[in-house]
Amino acid sequence: MITRKDPMKIVPASEALLPSLRNLMPLLPYVGILVAALFLYDILLDAQLDEFTAPVMLPIIVMAVLVFERKFSRDFHQRNESAKASPTISSAFSSSVDNSSIQIGALLMLMACSFTVGGIIERGGGVLEIPEFFGSTYGTMAFLVLFLVMIGMVMDPFGALILVTGTIAPVAYAAGINPIHFWMTCLMAFELGYLSPPVSLNHLLTRQVVGDEEVSLALKEGDSFYYRHERLLLPLMVMGTTLILVAFVPLAFIDQ
Repeated sequence: MITRKDPMKIVPASEALLPSLRNLMPLLPYVGILVAALFLYDILLDAQLDEFTAPVMLPIIVMAVLVFERKFSRDFHQRNESAKASPTISSAFSSSVDNSSIQIGALLMLMACSFTVGGIIERGGGVLEIPEFFGSTYGTMAFLVLFLVMIGMVMDPFGALILVTGTIAPVAYAAGINPIHFWMTCLMAFELGYLSPPVSLNHLLTRQVVGDEEVSLALKEGDSFYYRHERLLLPLMVMGTTLILVAFVPLAFIDQ
């Protein structure tokens, strides 16, 4: 709101509704594919989409999307001029497998390094002295927030989860922090870490989707440091504010 360049102007519903519905139309086939796939899984296999079935169901849904776009979509080639995706089904499957193999290999290496770092920190045992060092719940929470953000800056979610479960979570429980409150704070701190250097995991994933060209164009936009780097600074400010609220506001109600 503060940094916007143009005055806020809300278009009346009479003018915005029809263009919005028109832009929504191309998404309907994809929604139909998702609903049809979930329906078939439910009827034929009695399986619903959850954290356990998603690794099996989602690849099938993506394959259905690839087939639809290459065989039945009327404007795929026009929309694909900038994306440069594989034009045929066979090449799309081949490139998706290749890209997935590269991403999985990189993720496995990242997990291995994270487990190593987590094991070193856990064997050090220094974190276990935190409850004796900080005399208040607020002090303990402040240290935990900083520590969790630093973990998110350098570790992948899997290794970070193992490290936090074994070493950091007992510290929070011993300080009187509610487990649900702690893990919600942990989630927010990790997300802030994933937006921060030196790794900036979320920005790396975003760059894989939007491409290097869009990132280069963003650097040329704007007439100030903030606007040229808004894609980096705005998420940090939003997530940082959210983290402070999630971490410390509930403590005030608990103390009462």
